[in-house]
Amino acid sequence: MDIGTNALTGSIPLANFNMSSLKYLDLFDNKLSGSIPDNICDNLPALEGLSLARNQLTGTIPSRWLHCKELQILYFFSNQFTGSIPVSIGNLTKLKLLDLAENKLKDFPKEIGNLKELEELWVETNALRGPFPLCIFNMSALRSLDFSENKLSGSLPDNICHNLPNIQELLLFYNQFDGPIPSRWFQCKHLRTLSLAHNNFTVEVPTSIGNLTNLKKLDLGFNNLTGMIPKEISHLSNLEVLSLQVNNLNGQIPFEIFNISTIKEIGLTENQLFGHFPSTRSFPLQNLAELVIGLNSFSGSILSFISNASQLERLDVGYNSFSGSLTETVGSFRKLHTLSLAFNNFSTADSLALNKFFTSLANCKDLERLDLTNNRLNSILPNSIGNISSLQILQ
Repeated sequence: MDIGTNALTGSIPLANFNMSSLKYLDLFDNKLSGSIPDNICDNLPALEGLSLARNQLTGTIPSRWLHCKELQILYFFSNQFTGSIPVSIGNLTKLKLLDLAENKLKDFPKEIGNLKELEELWVETNALRGPFPLCIFNMSALRSLDFSENKLSGSLPDNICHNLPNIQELLLFYNQFDGPIPSRWFQCKHLRTLSLAHNNFTVEVPTSIGNLTNLKKLDLGFNNLTGMIPKEISHLSNLEVLSLQVNNLNGQIPFEIFNISTIKEIGLTENQLFGHFPSTRSFPLQNLAELVIGLNSFSGSILSFISNASQLERLDVGYNSFSGSLTETVGSFRKLHTLSLAFNNFSTADSLALNKFFTSLANCKDLERLDLTNNRLNSILPNSIGNISSLQILQ
């Protein structure tokens, strides 16, 4: 029964659902309030799927789940549930998907480890505390795990790949984890998304990261990682997003990462990286949409380096030592919406060249932000800047 997105108000009308054969009940995206009736399973013993997500439900999650033995899908996200996840949820042994995200839940019972058929577990944006819950390791079928935006802390266990051999998505960003990232985490051969951003991880990125050949997104930004970026990242032939920004990484950038033909986003901002971007070497950047590498010590001719990045939407290379001429070739990045070249050594030959540069930017129909602060332009801005009709911010 699907009555989602209908602006229903009041409490859950359980009396209307006294249907012993009902298999699916969808009340998603209404304005229901109050608590969940404790006897919901008594009325709906055959239920296989239940969605109460995106309502205004409060109180604790009921503890009487014994009669919901057929339940496979449970969506409770985006409500205002408080307290602990009930230990009785471990009785739902046929459960394949459990979504408790965006509530105010505090405790994670070890009994959840009884859900051996569970494939998706999403508990992000709650108030969970304490160490990484080891009971997760009993769920060998788990493919997607999201504990992001909680207050989990301590070091990470190193045997996650052995215990979760099918894991494909692992999201732990915005927590308080610390210590090194275990090198054995990079043995999860099916992993496609790994996000550990906004924690307190230290030490170097393990070279074993090159083993994750199915990885599409790697986000280790906003930590305290040190050392050099391992060149083994270039082995990730399916990688689309690489974010290592706001760490303490140092040394030369391994240009091998630009050989990943699938790469769409690279974020290295605010590290201690250096390296000379060559203007004569060609890389397969045809899918690159974002290059954000500001606040480092890079040099060379970045605009020549990315000349074949036809899909580029955001280029932020501010606060480096890049040089070279600003030419009309920038206008070939027709999808560009952000261009920040601030605090570098870019120049133009004369006012005519500067005028050609701004005239070419009129081809960038989505360009909203342009920052050329502190370069070597040495000329008055030409009237052609008025042709960039989409521009909102000019610095």
